[in-house]
Amino acid sequence: MAQQRHLGAHLASAQSMRSSHGVWHIKYCIFNEEIFYLYNKKMAYFIITVDLIIIIGGPIFIIFFNRYKYRAKQKTIKNLEEIILQDCEIIEHAKKEAANQEIQIDEENKKRKANIDLAYENLFNKITKICGSENAVKFNNHELWIAMPAVLALFIKGAPDSDKENVSANKTTIVWYYGMYKTSHGTTKYERQIVVENDLVTSWQDL
Repeated sequence: MAQQRHLGAHLASAQSMRSSHGVWHIKYCIFNEEIFYLYNKKMAYFIITVDLIIIIGGPIFIIFFNRYKYRAKQKTIKNLEEIILQDCEIIEHAKKEAANQEIQIDEENKKRKANIDLAYENLFNKITKICGSENAVKFNNHELWIAMPAVLALFIKGAPDSDKENVSANKTTIVWYYGMYKTSHGTTKYERQIVVENDLVTSWQDL
């Protein structure tokens, strides 16, 4: 019984040293013959082996674990970089497409403008031949003149807000009204009128 109590005391002391200072426990077990022989030899070797594994294997495990975390982090960063690169490529491709579309639109607009300018120049030359250069300049300035063809007046002034037609045996008179507005009494009024007789402008006035 005394030996068991003695063994129990040594086991408690060794356990306390092992939990806080594993290295000192190994040294204690190796160099203190009393403890070594009080322990079962297999148990003593087992405890020493476990302590060695903890002491040596612990740092190695930490090293490999940190290395694993580092590699995982590097892989995550690499995947993120690839995703960002793909997004950047998509954005750049979209920018290039938008720029190409703008270029195409600009080219089409230039072509349209060139066609309009050419058609307007041809019209100006024809008006010059038919109506004279002075009236051609008025047409270019969006001005009316007496005996101006009605089709040219519509071209520079646009469609009227309202019109009034009067047909007789000798002529057809049409009055075009522009600048429609409402008075405070709700009456419809117009700012100006153009009178056309037999498809030629005969007069115009502000109302």
